[in-house]
Amino acid sequence: MHTADAPPRSESERVDPFGNPIDAVVGYARGMLLRNSGDDIRRLARAGAIVRERAHRGANRSWNLTGNAARMRLEPSDLAGDDEWIAPAFVEQDLERRIVQHFGGMSDVHRGLTLARTSAAILTWILSHAENHRPILSVVPPGGRAHSSLPVSARAAGSPVVEIDSPTLLHGLVARVQPSCAIVTSVTSELEVIPGEELRRVVTTLSEAGCPTLLDDAYGSQLRPILFDGPRGLELDVDAVVANGDKAALGGPRCALVAGRAETITKIAATASMIGVDAISRILFGAA
Repeated sequence: MHTADAPPRSESERVDPFGNPIDAVVGYARGMLLRNSGDDIRRLARAGAIVRERAHRGANRSWNLTGNAARMRLEPSDLAGDDEWIAPAFVEQDLERRIVQHFGGMSDVHRGLTLARTSAAILTWILSHAENHRPILSVVPPGGRAHSSLPVSARAAGSPVVEIDSPTLLHGLVARVQPSCAIVTSVTSELEVIPGEELRRVVTTLSEAGCPTLLDDAYGSQLRPILFDGPRGLELDVDAVVANGDKAALGGPRCALVAGRAETITKIAATASMIGVDAISRILFGAA
């Protein structure tokens, strides 16, 4: 267990095996080329320039090797009703039904919505649940860590983060820490996993302690039920679950698919609307 906003406890937590300092936000050693998030933005701008330059040589000169499809599979007819205010009336009910179904939810209990991206869901979850600077509890697989947007969002809310990468130690921790809410990362980007039954025990422990819980299921929503015959997100005792629209065989567009208990989704949707991270791209799912 450690507090993400606090200094690392030992030298091994401050540097990688080669002695390079680890960025506390992203969780890896950056090195001299990409020293900070600003350098990451400049890297993307440079990549865009290379793509444009290659386009002049002809079609199919650039390829997306990220593993995230992020495609907008649209026909010209799909854009006939592309009015931002009117079009949602025709597609949102079906889209919400599909999101809830994707997570194994029940239409009479759960609701769904789309946000700009998964980090937007983490931000709105924390902002809508943080209370009196109480800690945000982060539960991750052994050896893993939460998405970098979690500590950044917690700082925006004025709350410390307590992160635990050994879910078996969770018993008793909630009572001691008294978090305002929890975020459980089922599978990390490096594919470290909390196994299905252990994941069920984790969320049950949090639920019994009365701790509102968001399941970050960006990869798990596909991997766990399909590859491991495990439960879907809303088959677990969580308040809400989020996954990407373009990861793990989902074709895009890039967005966050969010579902959960009706009152929780209303709370998240209200916060997302106030801070401007709701997904206008929802109007383009009519052809899905």
